[in-house]
Amino acid sequence: MKSAVKVNTTEDQTNIVGPDNQTSQLNSNSLESLLRSLNTAMVSTRSFDKQSLSHELSEALSTPEVHFILDAIRKLSIAQKIPQDEAAESIITTFRKIDRIWKNFIFIEGLEKIQKSE
Repeated sequence: MKSAVKVNTTEDQTNIVGPDNQTSQLNSNSLESLLRSLNTAMVSTRSFDKQSLSHELSEALSTPEVHFILDAIRKLSIAQKIPQDEAAESIITTFRKIDRIWKNFIFIEGLEKIQKSE
């Protein structure tokens, strides 16, 4: 499989060779400026409707799943003899760790498939 874009970076310049073999040269200042523009555009083009998010959050918090999580927090707090805030943080931290590990695992698996197909 042929790569669509190749990037060669030196200390003060980045060369990008596109799929049409045209080369773009960027010095570190213009690259930083472009990255800043890209990041600004990524954030500014997200539209958030606060009322919609508030309604969505309210719906999510009233589900049976959340009530079971709240019960787990209460039970962990009692079993470990720790404050409920600490139990809640422990549960959320554990779920986030598991989620991060799975995301990394799936990402690596995807990379391996791409490398095998090249």
